[in-house]
Amino acid sequence: MQIFTKDGKFIKKFGKGSMEGERLYQPYGVALDTQGRIFVVDRGNARVLVFNREGQIILTFGSLGDGKGQFNCPSGVAVNSKGHVIITDFGNDRVQVFSSKGEFLFKFGKSGRGDGELNWPTGVTTDADDHIIVSDSYNHRIQMFNEDGSFLTRFGNEGNKRGQFKRPEGVAVTKQGNIVVADWGNDRIQVF
Repeated sequence: MQIFTKDGKFIKKFGKGSMEGERLYQPYGVALDTQGRIFVVDRGNARVLVFNREGQIILTFGSLGDGKGQFNCPSGVAVNSKGHVIITDFGNDRVQVFSSKGEFLFKFGKSGRGDGELNWPTGVTTDADDHIIVSDSYNHRIQMFNEDGSFLTRFGNEGNKRGQFKRPEGVAVTKQGNIVVADWGNDRIQVF
């Protein structure tokens, strides 16, 4: 991990610890909570690491598998206003939600193409109402869920026209509430 000023000046790097448990392997998603803690999805190690502002590991959770709190290619991470940590579990076609202490709370989603079903979820974010917004990559759409994981709505389908996607990946929400999507397969960004 590397940290820069808003002007692009390097501040520090961390995550290549000298001990096996401290090394990141294929870091993917990153998010901050209101306390300034840094949540990093360590995809290759099927876990989440939490660093303090100094770059020291203060918490680790997750392991390889398909049980509660386990991951198969974790990808995106978001932290909502309550401090819940939301992780897209790409290889298990689901989203898992944890407490700020890394305790498993619940999961939602399953493999499929229907409403609330997922096919390789990648990016995740939350909006001002703590709705969970997920890039449902191989279903070529964005899905929105209540903070309890219940399905709300979806938009997009496969294609290259406006509002269509080809493997959407990253997703974010602007201060104005617009949803910004990295449309990976179409080499573009779309704003809704």
